[in-house]
Amino acid sequence: MLKKISLVLFLITLSNSVALAETITLANQGTYVGDVKDGKPNGQGTLTYLDGEKYIGQWKDGYRDGKGKLTYIDGSVYIGEFKDNKIHGQGVFTSKSGSRYQGEYKHGKMDGQGTYTYPNGKKITGTWVNDSPVQ
Repeated sequence: MLKKISLVLFLITLSNSVALAETITLANQGTYVGDVKDGKPNGQGTLTYLDGEKYIGQWKDGYRDGKGKLTYIDGSVYIGEFKDNKIHGQGVFTSKSGSRYQGEYKHGKMDGQGTYTYPNGKKITGTWVNDSPVQ
């Protein structure tokens, strides 16, 4: 009997911690489906922008914050970290043409250690500042 009671309490604890996904329309942005706190995206969710771009990932207080995937309307993709709604931290950007940057980003720009690979395979590895390699 004691084992059954423990199981019931465990299930109740799990059910109380499960967040249900909500769908909200964000003015001038698009449709968001995911965790919401105080009317804002918070937790895990997906925003499909009005222009067709799509972000799937973590949110904090209405901003992209944490790990996520941003798919641009031209087919380019960024997978990595975000902070305060900007690409920031470690990530990989792959353009529709096949060029690729893997490394550090700061405030939406390649900044820090990283490798840029051209579609033909040529690579530039090193330090980047404000989207440009440092010689």
